[in-house]
Amino acid sequence: MSFPKGFLWGGAVAANQLEGAWLEDGKAPNVTDIMVGIGSRDPGLKWNEETGKWEMCLDPNKVYLSHEGIDFYHRYKEDLALMAGMGFNCFRTSVAWGR
Repeated sequence: MSFPKGFLWGGAVAANQLEGAWLEDGKAPNVTDIMVGIGSRDPGLKWNEETGKWEMCLDPNKVYLSHEGIDFYHRYKEDLALMAGMGFNCFRTSVAWGR
């Protein structure tokens, strides 16, 4: 099997999988920042009767994967160099809505 000239080799990821830096540089929290896993029933939010607003209530004993991700936010140059070294010639990502 052969691939046509100009075939794109690469990968794709979503911001919540890789960014990290979850509250840096003005990023606002989003839904994935309060999730601890697929199907989680822990909402990560509570209603404050006094202020009439939703507040984050993160459990320090739980792991919120999007908070760290693979720290692409700080390591993107190194990560892109690794991808190029693997022969990637394309890469698709997203940017968190809160940015």
